[in-house]
Amino acid sequence: MKWLLLLSFLLSLIACNHQATSLTNSIPSTEGSNGEDPTPTPAPTPIVDEGANLDEKLFICSSLDFSSMLAPKDLSDIEINVFALGLNISASFEGVQGWKNITNNFDGMGLSLGLLNQTLGTGSLQPLLVRMLEKHEAKMKAQYSEANYNSIKAMALEWKDDTGFIVNQIETVDLFAPNDSRWNALDEGDFASVQGAAESKSVAWALGNIYQDSNGRVFKADWKTQLQTMASSGEYRDLQFAAARVLHNKAIGYVNAFSLSEIRSYLFMFDIVVQNGGFYQKNFDDFRSFMAANPNATEEQKLRALLASRLVQVRSQYREDVRSRKEGIIDGHGRVHQTDRNFETEYCYRSIEVIN
Repeated sequence: MKWLLLLSFLLSLIACNHQATSLTNSIPSTEGSNGEDPTPTPAPTPIVDEGANLDEKLFICSSLDFSSMLAPKDLSDIEINVFALGLNISASFEGVQGWKNITNNFDGMGLSLGLLNQTLGTGSLQPLLVRMLEKHEAKMKAQYSEANYNSIKAMALEWKDDTGFIVNQIETVDLFAPNDSRWNALDEGDFASVQGAAESKSVAWALGNIYQDSNGRVFKADWKTQLQTMASSGEYRDLQFAAARVLHNKAIGYVNAFSLSEIRSYLFMFDIVVQNGGFYQKNFDDFRSFMAANPNATEEQKLRALLASRLVQVRSQYREDVRSRKEGIIDGHGRVHQTDRNFETEYCYRSIEVIN
């Protein structure tokens, strides 16, 4: 399935000419809208080949600072802008401090850090720390006290040794998880039972070092400052952007798997990946049944059916937050975190614009 951005979308955003190109030209198709099983082949994330300044490529209204960041050469201008939209909207839900968002152990994940709140408990934060150590060690060392640097370095390298993590490995994306697994701690069931031993040790490190209390609710001031200083550095921002490429590829995989074609569908899928990890096989089966009963369903109806199915697995205390985020994206506006938002106005796009 190709995504070609309509000229009307470009004119509505930029009042200047940009040639439409394929949004998914480097992502394997996993079509499955009519009930057939999607191809489960993981999509590799290529090594980033950097080109022009990223902010010069944007024709959306971005609230994120992309200055000094380089745009990947393997992404078209259209794909860069849709990706940037996803980053802006989902990051606005994750926190108000952008690249240096930080969250405590409220969810049992030890520590969440950065634009999209990578966590120790899910093993999404440690790769960034390891890459920072191995690619920018002097810069990282300068951002911590000697004791704190040695402590976080030891934790990250222990995780690397325990998992066999390779810094420059090509990461893959799995679309549909088995029904008896858990994407993250927001879902029903015992996430700790599927959390790796290496990640559990990282969480224990956080509880024993960076908080004033044993429950991990109150940061030690020096740790919070030093973690956020690192997170906002140019080097770590680049690592965050590269890590987000994996999420982008996964969102594209879902768009193709469900044969969707609107801007809001990509944004919906990107936020599913960011907040919820992904879909389960049960969600795909539910969607297949929905399409069999509603073969002429609109794109909005498809998204709402997917949301209803995915909410079933979410813990009750998190369900309203997941619902409000996703419905806001579907509608282009809504009330999220006690704030009325109009995403189309904020970021200068049309959520129902068809890209096919």
